[in-house]
Amino acid sequence: MRISFDRAGGFAAPAMRRSFKVDTDELAADEAEELRGLLAEADIPSAASRQNAERAGAARPRPDAFHYRLVVEDDEDTRTVVASDADMPESLRPLVQWLTKRSTPGDS
Repeated sequence: MRISFDRAGGFAAPAMRRSFKVDTDELAADEAEELRGLLAEADIPSAASRQNAERAGAARPRPDAFHYRLVVEDDEDTRTVVASDADMPESLRPLVQWLTKRSTPGDS
């Protein structure tokens, strides 16, 4: 499974940008297991489907909030989830925190 993660926004938007790409096959076994658990808890397929349904009634964007984009690819499908600190489902927060800790400044 491959994951691309981007964080943008914040008060100093360009300086706060973070990116991370990871393939679970390239992680140590314990890290890969932890990441798969976080992905299962986040329920990416449901989050992506729910997000598409909610876009029509989306709240006005908050430019000073962090915005996250996760693209999760496996052999069967590719799912994209976009969220901000203001509208992120609680189930997604642990995964975003895990990815943020491992991300690097700028584009990767």
